Amino acid sequence: MKELLIALALTLGAAASLSAQVTPLLGTGCPGLAAVAVSGPPRVGTTVNFDWRCPGTDVPLIVFGDVIRPPIPLPPFVICGGGFFCMLGVQPAVSIQGAVGVLHSIPVPIPNNPELIGAVIGAQGVCVGQLPGLCLSLSQAIAVRVQA
Repeated sequence: MKELLIALALTLGAAASLSAQVTPLLGTGCPGLAAVAVSGPPRVGTTVNFDWRCPGTDVPLIVFGDVIRPPIPLPPFVICGGGFFCMLGVQPAVSIQGAVGVLHSIPVPIPNNPELIGAVIGAQGVCVGQLPGLCLSLSQAIAVRVQA
């Protein structure tokens, strides 16, 4: 867990600024999948919770990293269900796997460091399907801006 917090703090420190606290990144993800839910204010000295759940037996992941502009399309052969486009909106720096069939909740403490104010980290939910082989579905990506 200590390595995760260090990696997230480094990512926050290197990220660019956006104007809102939590911003959905339009044009990202797969059709029909919502964004990762965020609870708790993204302020220095607080903890922000990121929540994500996948359907059925899909394995949930949440990836954190820099926001990708413009988003990158996944190749069709890795998309669960096929027949549509899925757009990656976060450059994965850290990914955290959850358990199948339950809410995947990740508490991320933001250090009480004023240098983090204005930093942005991207988050995107990923569902790893297991039949008929490994495939991916992506949530809409979000950008989380650290506030004072």
